[in-house]
Amino acid sequence: MQGGQLARSGQPLEAVSTGAVEWHVAPEWREVLLGPAGLRLDEWIASGQAQRVKHGPRRTVYRVDAAHRRFFVKHYRCPGWWRAARHLFQASASRREYARSLETARRQVPTITAVALGEHRRHGLVYDSFLVTEALGETCTFDEYARGVLPQFDPAKQARLRRELTLCLAKLCARAHQSGVDHRDFHTGNVLVRAGGPQDSDRPQSPELFLIDLPSVRLSRGLSWSRSAAGLVMLGSAWAALASRSDYGRFWRAYLTERPELRLADVRTAARGLWRQIGQRRRRVARGRDKRSLVDNRSFYRIVRGDARAIAVAEFPRGDLGQLLDDPQLPLLRGLHQPCKLAHRNVVVETELALAGQRTHVAYKRVRPKNWWKAVLFRFRPSPAREAWYFGHALLLRGIATARPLALVERRWFGLRSEGYLVTQWIEGATNLHLFAWRLGERPQAERRRRTRQTAVALGRLVGRMHGWHVSHRDMKACNVLVVERPDGVECSLIDADSVRITRRLPRWLQALNLARLAVSFVAHPWVSNGDRLRFLRAYLSELSRGDSRWHPADWKPLWRRVARSAGKMEARLRRLGRPVV
Repeated sequence: MQGGQLARSGQPLEAVSTGAVEWHVAPEWREVLLGPAGLRLDEWIASGQAQRVKHGPRRTVYRVDAAHRRFFVKHYRCPGWWRAARHLFQASASRREYARSLETARRQVPTITAVALGEHRRHGLVYDSFLVTEALGETCTFDEYARGVLPQFDPAKQARLRRELTLCLAKLCARAHQSGVDHRDFHTGNVLVRAGGPQDSDRPQSPELFLIDLPSVRLSRGLSWSRSAAGLVMLGSAWAALASRSDYGRFWRAYLTERPELRLADVRTAARGLWRQIGQRRRRVARGRDKRSLVDNRSFYRIVRGDARAIAVAEFPRGDLGQLLDDPQLPLLRGLHQPCKLAHRNVVVETELALAGQRTHVAYKRVRPKNWWKAVLFRFRPSPAREAWYFGHALLLRGIATARPLALVERRWFGLRSEGYLVTQWIEGATNLHLFAWRLGERPQAERRRRTRQTAVALGRLVGRMHGWHVSHRDMKACNVLVVERPDGVECSLIDADSVRITRRLPRWLQALNLARLAVSFVAHPWVSNGDRLRFLRAYLSELSRGDSRWHPADWKPLWRRVARSAGKMEARLRRLGRPVV
């Protein structure tokens, strides 16, 4: 594969040199792709024929519509000679993907068709490289199809297409593993979906699936069960946000049907092992991504000016963040007539900020240490404002509803963190759960019962998702839950994110403690019945079992007893100390 010509499906690619870039291109694509100066990428970008669909520090992907053809250009960047030196021992990413796409297609696994390969050589080293692949028609990633296309159909057709999509994914995965194609980055973003026919017909054809992003593919004989299981866990952890337990079961049965050569001692034990590993991998990947909110990347950025530091989400204008950094007290003073919380340590106000020329409704929070000793401690651990920023984005990453942090400003005094200011998105129409429950007591009984049932289910799902991700809240009470009424239901969100902790293993006593603290909050609302509590617990266990294989929805009785004991002790302690039971 290193010679003057490369094979493409049995047809040689022509070698063309354009300056420092050496190209190997299919003859029928040469005039389309290459001009006198090489690849026409700059020309396509200037004319609007090229659209950037993915961008990162090491790779950019463009979709191009030119010369009545659609294709993709993948540009791999190599920033320095130390990275280019690796190409003395390993082929460039474009060459690896080209060679593996050919071998993957030869093994009857649907994948991309490469039409050109380019390598930028300097001093005998390969630096940047390019790969051009033919478009597969109207396609989108598996994620985009499941999130954006499926919801457009009526429920019956949506369910049928969902089943077919699950079966097609199982067949693609089984075919790849059976053929020895081991994708080391196998997730739903690396699977393309092409509709099999007109989707508005009564019986649309099954979708077609293709495997893409092949530089990390390893080719061998048929994969053993251990290597197959690793691929299934990788795929399952990425698919978990879109799939139900029924989808997993349907996928598992279809996968085993397509791989009769597998000899598993116990299919159920193997499935439970995969389910447990999927949860572990999801939590491990999320922990690795949590730190992104503290560094510069495409989602966040930082500004440092002397003893003041600020972090903001990417859409927060830099000019507005700079003004906030210069005078962080100003929004607080403007919103003092609308206080949400006033204390020595914390002040929270409802206010508006002019972000990018538009008035935006936000919650503005100031946090400062109670005394000099607390300020010294903040030298060795994060301040509450930074914890609220970090854990707020960690909750959102895990799909746990909370107010989105928009910006964080911290000031230092003699090297110690003195004050922190946090800007969070305002949740319109939200009321804390205590106030919501008191107001429900004033409504007609039928409406009150309906809203209470909806709230119990929504709250159970919120707390179950938290505990499924091994997230605990040190102050899990009704005042720290916001409720928004919708015409067809109720939405619950968590606040006070600086009290959140994320553990590798959430002990059962801590789960019961969180639930007991929440249960004590409803002592002030005697009309909340045991039926409502049971409805909450069933929704909680149903959501918890999706993320933690140790639990099952049928485990509600022992959990009920454990929570009741903890809640009784907690209520008695509050009464003994003379504190309000809320």
